[in-house]
Amino acid sequence: MLLKEELAEHPKNDEALWRMSRALKWEGDQKKESSEKISMYEQAVAVAKKGVESNPQSIGSHFWLGVGWGKIGETRGVLRSLFLVDPIKKEMTKVLSLDPDNDGAHLVLGVMYRKLPGFIGGSNKRSIEELKKAIASNPWSTLNHLELAKTYIDDGQTSQAEEELHALLAIDDPFDPVESRKDKREAEEMLARLKKE
Repeated sequence: MLLKEELAEHPKNDEALWRMSRALKWEGDQKKESSEKISMYEQAVAVAKKGVESNPQSIGSHFWLGVGWGKIGETRGVLRSLFLVDPIKKEMTKVLSLDPDNDGAHLVLGVMYRKLPGFIGGSNKRSIEELKKAIASNPWSTLNHLELAKTYIDDGQTSQAEEELHALLAIDDPFDPVESRKDKREAEEMLARLKKE
């Protein structure tokens, strides 16, 4: 693997570190068992931390550190992972201080606000605000549209959800073609369910 070779020669290369963190997170996503997923996500967090230490201004390292913690929290369950909320917010706030138009950070915050219980700061209103910012920054990301549609459904705004899902399906030149195939399948399934309700 080229990243491993690069890090063997330059262990403090923050760009290689955040790319390795992203790869470990993706590997964790493919695992079936929760324990295996968490193990990969913990490795992703450890590598991203090294990236932040090497370069405190590294947008990628801060972003993937927050994502790694988010994936650990999601896998363990929200109520068992409330201690991760502030660290995730801190990393996304840092990303946005370095890159105010970073749609990924707005996406992470938007999903987090939807999934959190109200007593710990969860809010569909705040989720919608963040996800709209993500779409404004990157309208070609099918995932941004999909997550906004999910918040609309969670908030009982089904017509807005349908609009968002149709907007997603109309994207011909997606930001991430691999991700978009999965997102478009899910969008079609969600629309089918909404029509039955």
